[in-house]
Amino acid sequence: DGRAADGLSTARTIPMMADRRLVVIRELEEGDSALHEAVVDYAADPSPSTVLILTGSKFKAPRKGQKAWGTRITNAVKKVGVAVNFKLSDVRPVPFAVEQARALGKTLGRREAELLVHVVGGDPGLLASELEKLSLYVGRDTSIGSEAIAAVCSVVAEQDGWELTGALASGNA
Repeated sequence: DGRAADGLSTARTIPMMADRRLVVIRELEEGDSALHEAVVDYAADPSPSTVLILTGSKFKAPRKGQKAWGTRITNAVKKVGVAVNFKLSDVRPVPFAVEQARALGKTLGRREAELLVHVVGGDPGLLASELEKLSLYVGRDTSIGSEAIAAVCSVVAEQDGWELTGALASGNA
């Protein structure tokens, strides 16, 4: 949203009321070249009192003559910190949904989690969002049941045809 560079300025300041400062920049791949360059510069000389977390999806492949920001940023971060890459295919949606519900202080049975994944799809972001709505919907109840899922969740899951197409395109028999 144009304010990500402000996060890097904040990361360079000394925390007032704590030993450390946490700065999170999300969707880094959506930033412009100036932001990406600023992140590489920051990684070359990071503040010892700041924990900087950079999140995002895969960077687009650079066009001829452009910099490969994903690689540059990852390499710069690895020199001074930790770089971790996750793939959506690594996330198992049913256990993820059960764990997200637990983090919200609710219980979600395996059958209900399977129903939720069937209705919403396997995208972790959508599952987390729907679970937050469900948590508010059930209120003080500690359990999220199939009735609540039917009442609250929208059917947004894509058909399995896209999974088939993706598997075929990647050569996954």
